Amino acid sequence: MPRAVLLWDGDCRFCRRFAMRWQKLLADQVEFAPYQSRQAQYPQISAEQFQRTIHFIDEDGRVSRGAGAVFSCLSKLPQYRVWWLLYRKFFIFRWISELAYRVIAGNSKFFSKFF
Repeated sequence: MPRAVLLWDGDCRFCRRFAMRWQKLLADQVEFAPYQSRQAQYPQISAEQFQRTIHFIDEDGRVSRGAGAVFSCLSKLPQYRVWWLLYRKFFIFRWISELAYRVIAGNSKFFSKFF
């Protein structure tokens, strides 16, 4: 059975740090890899998309990006499922989450000093 995979930017220290944290929590359920090592396996995702945001591909091949990828990935753990439900059900929560993701992703060098 295929495993879900989270693809992150291997050149981003902030991304690497969070991917390693999440991998400790989800190693038996989700595969973690820098997109640079797996890009050829996902031709439907452009290089520009990979460079801009993280991607989560679930077991069925559905792709989530940005904050949606974060919540979808973490929803594999029961204590985090509520965040994925909020993201899916409430437009304002989704909008704020994506905005926060873009701010953090756009300033990852700055935020890597704090996380």
